[in-house]
Amino acid sequence: MGVARVSGKEHADDHRPRPGSGEVRYREMMGNAGRASARPAPAPILMYIAGGADILPIPMRAVVLHLAALAGAAHLETPLSAETTGLSREVRVVEYDVEGRTPTDIRRSLNYQRAEPPLSAEAYDAYTAWHVTWNYETSPVGHLCSIGRVRVHLVITTHLPRLVSAVRDSTRERWAAYLSALAKHESRHAEIANETAARIYADLRRWPASQCPGINDAINARAEELLLQGRAGEREMDAATQHGAREGAIFP
Repeated sequence: MGVARVSGKEHADDHRPRPGSGEVRYREMMGNAGRASARPAPAPILMYIAGGADILPIPMRAVVLHLAALAGAAHLETPLSAETTGLSREVRVVEYDVEGRTPTDIRRSLNYQRAEPPLSAEAYDAYTAWHVTWNYETSPVGHLCSIGRVRVHLVITTHLPRLVSAVRDSTRERWAAYLSALAKHESRHAEIANETAARIYADLRRWPASQCPGINDAINARAEELLLQGRAGEREMDAATQHGAREGAIFP
């Protein structure tokens, strides 16, 4: 069972909008399992971008497709389609290797190898990071300014373990069940990210003509408010599921 960790705004990437446009970034991080080991996490060995699942081994491909399906936004009023709406998304999965012949050995390897989210003092078996970038154009309408050509882009990155050792069938089955539950839990974080991005996009598209001075600050303040609501939703979900433990994300 793990503890969620959420970062603040990425100060290195954040900047105030230029006149006539706006762009802000935000990232959230969370994960499952216990405390970090002393060893730093290895570099990612694989990255999946939505649409390329065929290059992955069969077991991981199933996990990726499961993540992508549950992270989809078809049920939202505002679908994630860059071509038709200006709202786009990337889904990425990064794997790290673990090994061991027995469940105890595998857990020891998990604790040693698992990824450490940026800006976090702890490491986790899995975590999902996401950030939303928005930009828009303004144009004068009489004495006011209106918003046009809104673009919102969401990037979701999930870090998951990959068992590389040959193990008994019983251990392999336990691992498969664990990995599926872990991916399902992380996909729920991705769903919240999708909903947040869609809400930001919808609010910007509906933004009324406003006084030009201060319009950028008002828009960014509203987007930040929606991001905070997304954070709160993740905390509530983690509390309800005990960070995935009630969903089966426990090994061994």
